[in-house]
Amino acid sequence: MRIQRINQIENYLNINGAASVQELRDKFNVSLNTIRRDIDELQSRGIISKVYGGIVLNKDSDVVPFSTRSVSNKQEKEIICEIASSLLVPNSTIYIDSGTTTIPLLKHIDPDMNITIVSNSLNVFNEATKYPGLSVISLGGLLSEKTNSFIGIAAINHLREYSINKAFMTATAVSLDDGATNNSFHESEIKKSVILQSNEIVMLADSSKLSKQASLSFCPLDKVDVFVTDKKPSEEFAVYFESHAIDLLYDKQ
Repeated sequence: MRIQRINQIENYLNINGAASVQELRDKFNVSLNTIRRDIDELQSRGIISKVYGGIVLNKDSDVVPFSTRSVSNKQEKEIICEIASSLLVPNSTIYIDSGTTTIPLLKHIDPDMNITIVSNSLNVFNEATKYPGLSVISLGGLLSEKTNSFIGIAAINHLREYSINKAFMTATAVSLDDGATNNSFHESEIKKSVILQSNEIVMLADSSKLSKQASLSFCPLDKVDVFVTDKKPSEEFAVYFESHAIDLLYDKQ
């Protein structure tokens, strides 16, 4: 019941943005001590911040809307997904991340491969309808307007039900020091949970994202098993990948 209530508090804040402690106590008909423990849990996850007399929802203010990101570097993303498709294994369960880079991967998945696709991306689900026969599972949760993805505790809890053979992940930026980063706290929490549930991490990032940094790190670079990009990265990255036994795939034409 506590998990359900925390999910409901998060839903309430996504609608209202903020709430007083007394308001939440009355809304969910629990004691002040109980609501304070729930608040502490939400704060520990970075979902809310405490203010005098209540709490406010942490906003993903630096996130570029999906519609804007989807039109950038389209050719590079097509190349990356074509290369990444060589990593698909029949009769496996894969995760397809919510970034724009992973969308073209769907056209390379033959239904006869019997691959189960898990995702939190609304755009993955919409794209999958173009290719009949694909098996796609939604994590559910709260729909984020900026990322077109399902987020929140409910999505994370659902994710824990699956053992992911291979996760195809994306990032806003990638650096040697900070690893894979993005600007959405809620998306970062999903990504961290995916990495914990996955046997193999495949990072997809076009060359424009390298040697850059976003605000939140969700995956150290040494946790990546395969790195796929559109062209050969700098020598610094190449040396790092080789020294950490990370397979580097790129377009060699």
